[in-house]
Amino acid sequence: MTKNILVFCSILLLVLSVSLGLAGCGRGSAVSAQEIASNAISNSAEVTTVKFDTSMSMDLEVTGGSDPGKMTMSGDAVGSMDLADMEMQMSINADMAFPGSDGDMHVEQDMYYTGGWLYMRMSLPGEGDQWGKQQISEDVWMSDNPLDQQLEFLETAFEVTKLGTEKVDGVDCYIIQVTPDMDALSNWLQSQQQNTGLDIGSMDLSKILKSYSVKEWISKDAYLPIKVDINASLEITPQDMGETPESANMDKMTMNVGEQVKYYDYGKPVTIQLPPEAQNAEEMPSGY
Repeated sequence: MTKNILVFCSILLLVLSVSLGLAGCGRGSAVSAQEIASNAISNSAEVTTVKFDTSMSMDLEVTGGSDPGKMTMSGDAVGSMDLADMEMQMSINADMAFPGSDGDMHVEQDMYYTGGWLYMRMSLPGEGDQWGKQQISEDVWMSDNPLDQQLEFLETAFEVTKLGTEKVDGVDCYIIQVTPDMDALSNWLQSQQQNTGLDIGSMDLSKILKSYSVKEWISKDAYLPIKVDINASLEITPQDMGETPESANMDKMTMNVGEQVKYYDYGKPVTIQLPPEAQNAEEMPSGY
């Protein structure tokens, strides 16, 4: 009897220890949204190199006035970054349509950030390649490279919500919804529509912003950004632009902007090689 009791107790202790161990694993795997964001911020700060693919879209419609119409733009880009040396290369293909234009206008652009300068090649229909360059500051570098743009959303977020998990290109990821700081969202919007001539930064974003969504996919193993999906819709009146109704040449302007970025090949070597023809690039004024 005593032997049976000892055996029974041993089995019971083993079962309890396994159960407690499994319970501990369950609690450890329940990572909070804030922990995911904090880990992504700290681990991304250690990144030296990364590659990325981007797709973007924008439509802008003006109603009323003497020149109503709609402009659309869609494009994609591939790039690589050496964050330690503040170097980046990006190749962009975009199609744009303007009111009165015959079909889409295709634009190709190469951008090289190296040695404290931005070198830019633009190929326009009928004009061939044009090279320009512009000296850049560390602030410009941080606002232009997509990884720092994304991290700004996490670092300044008012709220982060965990939505679930999903595989992205074979990588297990947490999905988080970010409620960003308005300054961070304004900076992103400004970078997306610089070709339109709008100065979003001078407007009250709380008045013109109608909707937005910022989602990020963070890898489970390394807590590094794998994908980000950002969308925003704006409605702008002449008063938002500092104009009076008498001087305005439109009733309102609506704009929808979207961008998706995927990151991969963290830590793998990248080479940013400036083409020889870039050496003759003409210097451009600031605010290209």
